[in-house]
Amino acid sequence: MAIPIMELDSFTLKRIQEVSKLPEEDKIQVFLVIDALIRDFKAKKAYTRYNRHLEILQALAAGTDPITGEVFPADSPYNQPEIIRALFFAISQLEALAEKGNQG
Repeated sequence: MAIPIMELDSFTLKRIQEVSKLPEEDKIQVFLVIDALIRDFKAKKAYTRYNRHLEILQALAAGTDPITGEVFPADSPYNQPEIIRALFFAISQLEALAEKGNQG
């Protein structure tokens, strides 16, 4: 399997070259910090998507269009009690999962 060739801008390449000149133990520390920052960035991005999904479900459960904010007509499926209960159940389950993830 061929390894794809990656192009790096000169600024990034210079930084990588500087790190490569460090003693091995220092390089390990630098890469541990970089790994932690990348992990945190990805987690923040995922959390932002999660929040938006939750906002959409909450808007639907409230009987409003999550994009326009308009109230759905009375005969909309989103104004049916069974649908509203299902949406609130889904919201509570997502919130419980998020809380569980924050604890462990």
